[in-house]
Amino acid sequence: MNESFYSCQKLTAVSVLSVVSLFGCQSRDFNPNQNAGFSQANTTDSWMPRLKTALNPPCTGTLSGEKSPFECVPSSEFAEVESAKKIAIAQVRTKRTKETSPQALTRRDAHARPHGCVKGTFVVGNNVPAEMQKGPFKTSAANFNVWSRFSAAGVKPDAKDDTKTDIQGFALKIIGVPGKKLIDEGTQESNGFDLLLANVPFFLAKDVKEYNEQLSLNSPDIDIFTKGRILFTVLPRLNRAIGMSKTQNPFSDIYSSVSTYQIEQNMVNYRAVPCANQTHMAGPEGATKFRTAMQLSMTQGNGACFELEARKALTPSYLMAEDVTKTWEEHITTALEKVPEAKGNSVFEKTIGPWVSLGQISFPVQTFESEGQMNFCEAMSFNPWRTLPEMRPLGGLNRARKSVYKAVFDTRKADNSWKDIPEPTGTESF
Repeated sequence: MNESFYSCQKLTAVSVLSVVSLFGCQSRDFNPNQNAGFSQANTTDSWMPRLKTALNPPCTGTLSGEKSPFECVPSSEFAEVESAKKIAIAQVRTKRTKETSPQALTRRDAHARPHGCVKGTFVVGNNVPAEMQKGPFKTSAANFNVWSRFSAAGVKPDAKDDTKTDIQGFALKIIGVPGKKLIDEGTQESNGFDLLLANVPFFLAKDVKEYNEQLSLNSPDIDIFTKGRILFTVLPRLNRAIGMSKTQNPFSDIYSSVSTYQIEQNMVNYRAVPCANQTHMAGPEGATKFRTAMQLSMTQGNGACFELEARKALTPSYLMAEDVTKTWEEHITTALEKVPEAKGNSVFEKTIGPWVSLGQISFPVQTFESEGQMNFCEAMSFNPWRTLPEMRPLGGLNRARKSVYKAVFDTRKADNSWKDIPEPTGTESF
C-alpha cells in the first residue's frame, strides 16, 4: 500500500514502509490517560473508559513523541528497518537484471507497474473543519497543481499485467505547499505534499518484523517450516485484499490512506472518493486494460475527479496506528468483545468521526502516454513523509517507509543515472 502496498512474489510482500528517529523517546508502559492532548470521545457513557482501555492495551515498547503518544515502538524496530532497506535495495536491483530491454531501469520496489501519471488541480473546500485546516487544507478555495500516479501493486507472482486481479494505488502530490517537510530528497526544500492511497483499506503486514518476514519468502535460505508459518499469516490477508479489489477503471475506485496520520492533535486517515454523477468506461480485456480505461476517460469522457476526505478518531488508539492489517472499525469491533455492554450504543458514531470533505481533485482531459511523460512519471518520487511536522504519518509501517522509500529512490537515482531531478510544478508539458 504499496508506493504504498506490498508485493508477494511466491508470496513475497513488497511495499516499503518508513522509519522515524527514535531519539528523545522514553520507554514506559502505555497509559490511556496520557492522551488528553488528542480530541477525545464523549466520556459520559459508563462503558467508554473500559473501551478506551481495550483499545489501548499495555505497550511495553516505547511510546514515541510528546505530540503523538499513539505509537508503540518495538525495541527491535530500528534493526528491522535497516534490514528492510537492504532487502528492498537488493530486490529492485535483482529485478533490473531480469529485464531484457537495453533501456532497463531500476524500478520501484512496490507499485512498480504504472498505469499512468496525470496532472490536475486540488481546490480546498469551503467547509473544512477548523482542526483540519493545516498544510494544503488551510485556506478555503485555495488552488494547487497536482500530479498523480495510478499503479498496480503486483501482490501475486502472476500479477504481471492487468489480466490478473491486483491491488491498485493512487499516489497524490499536491504542489506548492510551503514549509519544511519531514523528508527532503533534494538539495532544496520540497514544495510537495504527498499522500499514498490504495483501493483496499489495510496492509498485508502488521509491523516491520512481519514485513521483513514476508520479504524473506524470496530467500533461497528459508526453511520450509518458517515459510509455512509466514504464509499461514499472510495468505488470508492477501486473499481478502484480492477479493476486495474490483477495479474496472482506476478513476472509479475509492482509495484509502490505509495508515493513520495526525493533524495537530487529531489522529486521522484519508480517502479519495470518485465525484458523484461521474461514470467511467472499462477498458477492453488485455494486459494494459486499466491504462486504456484511463485513456478512454480522457479522450471520450470529461476527465476525472475525486473528493479528498478525512475523518478523525474520537477515541484514539495506538493500535489504529500500529496494526494496519485491520481497519479502525475492526479494531473497535475487537475491543467490543471485552466490553459487551457497549454494544448497541452507537459505538462507532461515538468513537470515529464522520468523513468530511477537504476539497476536490480534478484531472482535466489530457493525454498522458507519451514517452516523455512516462519517463517523468518513472522518476517522480512519492513518500508519505513529504509532509509537514504537524501532519506526520503514524505507526510502524509508516516509520519504516521514511527511510526505506528514500533509500530505494536514492538507489534508483544512482543506478538510472538520473542527475538533478527538478521539483514537479504541475505545469510540465510533454
